[in-house]
Parts: sequence; C-alpha cells; structure tokens
Amino acid sequence: MRGQLIEAKHLVTSLGGGAGQLTISQGPDSLRTALEACSSVAFAFEVAVNQKLSVGIHYDRIGTDRVDNSVESIRFTTYLIGLTYRPMNHERAALETQIAIGPCIMSLLSTGSNLPLKGRSGTIAVGVRYLRSFSGTMGAFAGVEHTGGASVTVTDYDGKTIEDASGIPLKLDWNSTRFRVGLFTRF
Repeated sequence: MRGQLIEAKHLVTSLGGGAGQLTISQGPDSLRTALEACSSVAFAFEVAVNQKLSVGIHYDRIGTDRVDNSVESIRFTTYLIGLTYRPMNHERAALETQIAIGPCIMSLLSTGSNLPLKGRSGTIAVGVRYLRSFSGTMGAFAGVEHTGGASVTVTDYDGKTIEDASGIPLKLDWNSTRFRVGLFTRF
C-alpha cells in the first residue's frame, strides 16, 4: 500500500501570501468599498488527527492601502482555530478544504493621523487548497480562501468608541476573498 502525503500525527506548517479583494459593506460612505485590491500573508500549523482530518491554528493578515483619500491603510489580523478535511490524499499530492473561526483585530490608519483606529470582532474563514510535495518533507500549495467578519465596532487608540454625528457607534462589516500560494513542511 502506498503512503499518504499527510498521515496521522503529522505536523504540517505552512507559510504563504497572496492577493485578492476586500469589501467593506457597512460604515461611512468614505470607507464603503467593493472589490478593493488587497494582499495577505498567512502562517498556519496543524496536527493530523488521521489521514483525512487535521486541527490547527491559523494566522492571517489581510490589508490594503489608500481605500480613499481619508484612509492611509486598513488591516484585518485574524487568529483562527481551524479544521481541515482532505477528500484527496495521495502519496505526493492532497486536496484540502478548511473552515476556521476566531477573533479578528482591525487597524485603520487615517490620513494625517499618528495613531490608528482599532476594533475587534469574530471571524470565520473557509477555503480550499491543493498541496504538492517536492521532497520528503517540503512542498508547495495553491488555494483560495474567503474570510468574513462580524460587525467591527471602531474605537480610538484608547478604546473609546467612535460615533457618527447622531451618536451611533461606527461599525464596519467586511469580507475578503484571496488567492494564495506558499510552501509547507510536514514532520
């Protein structure tokens, strides 16, 4: 019987980056954007429970610059606990589907400001990726991931809620779809 790329008790770490789109669907008109180009960098490590399932921790930093003239940059940093399922797991290749949940930290730097606005919310991410081994322990992957966050309440650097002219707290709804490539190691 031939081996599988990922087997029980394997530790799989991955590092990758990519590009995609970021959408902010709620908030002031100056921040609402559809399909704004973004980039991301991600790191993950997972432990295989068996040949089909893994559990692990995922870090992802999604961001874009110059949403409009009033925003210098906006970043969403996620810290997620994930579950990975492999419908295909051959000796040198695997196809994975992933779902992960956890907190998100937003940082928004206004033009001309020295301190960023910030916010926290819950996040969910789903994705699919193809892994291809090129040695006994290393390989490359390519995949697509979609991440979305619950309403982020925007606060100043000291934690005071930012409100609009009518006293309603400023909230942002966001999501992002990214294509990502990178390297993985398997131990």
